[in-house]
Amino acid sequence: MTKYYAFCLLYGLNAGIASGMISMPAIWACWGFYSKRIGLISSIGLAGKSIGPTVFGFLWAWLINPNNESIKNNNKNDQYFASYVNNNVPGAIRWVSLAYFITAIFGICMICNKKHEKSEEKENKTSMKLIEVIKQKRFWLLTMLFYFFYIFYVYLLSEYKEFGTTQINDDLFFTCIGAIGFLLGGMSRLLCGYFLDKFLWWKVALTSASIQICISLSIYYIVVSEVLYAVWVLIGFIFVSCTGLVLVMTCKAIYPHDDWILSYSNTGFTLLIGSLYAYQLLVFPIIGYQGTFFVMAGCLLASIIIILVLKQCKCLQSYQASSNPESSPIEAQKMQAGESTESNSSSGTNNNKEEQIITTLNTHKIINL
Repeated sequence: MTKYYAFCLLYGLNAGIASGMISMPAIWACWGFYSKRIGLISSIGLAGKSIGPTVFGFLWAWLINPNNESIKNNNKNDQYFASYVNNNVPGAIRWVSLAYFITAIFGICMICNKKHEKSEEKENKTSMKLIEVIKQKRFWLLTMLFYFFYIFYVYLLSEYKEFGTTQINDDLFFTCIGAIGFLLGGMSRLLCGYFLDKFLWWKVALTSASIQICISLSIYYIVVSEVLYAVWVLIGFIFVSCTGLVLVMTCKAIYPHDDWILSYSNTGFTLLIGSLYAYQLLVFPIIGYQGTFFVMAGCLLASIIIILVLKQCKCLQSYQASSNPESSPIEAQKMQAGESTESNSSSGTNNNKEEQIITTLNTHKIINL
């Protein structure tokens, strides 16, 4: 295939559809088998997705640029690799596609047909209809959160190398940073999953978003140093890798009995990809990387506002009180106390009514006598 846009369309559709069809079902399957530690088990599944690029990053570099050729500057705006490096790309895609196919076969063999421990329970639960979900404010807030919270994750992972080459011309350096970053990202997801099981989701989300804002505002000014830039990018990988897991758990907290809504909330991520492409074509040439990183920080700030609004949701608060280990000893007792108070008051009211009826009947008997 020699047509640029045809290749982008074919590769984009195949990669997008394949990723979308496997990511969510894999997480849902984990929830069915290990429903008591949803955060940790979700992090294990997503950690594998993050650690994979550690291996494939080196594979791509070895197949395309084995001699670590530097980028050549043709003019002030354009940078290119040597022609023989570019000619290695089609063959590299074929070899990596074969590696993907082998790993996919291995994954298929690992699928277990064991019945979920709560499958019968889920069959009896009534799910919300799509039209009901679309009318809810919290659904659109969740979709917006997917957009604003994911944006720095996507931009950093796609642009850390492109931005770094403005000051550092070493392809192997960026390959190593990417490999180590994805490895650390996978490990951070495991730790994030543990925290999500231990603490309230919005506390983890606010912490991650706040640190990402600091990185976005400062990364432009430290690219002049290889060591500092490597450290900043690695820290960024650690915290942005938690983004997907936090969003998954946020959706689970808001809609605990309707896992399918997660797929529809992901439309925010789809809009993000399209808008970033338009942004790079129209806005980026005007404001450059410096302005772009400030825009990313603004989007993360918007995600913090949405998180603070969502955490006030009544259904979310009740779910947190019943499912979160940190809040359950206190909140659950309050809820139980409230329920018992209501039941006691209702039972007391019923008893009073019964006593009044008995008293009235006895009075009538005495009058008749």
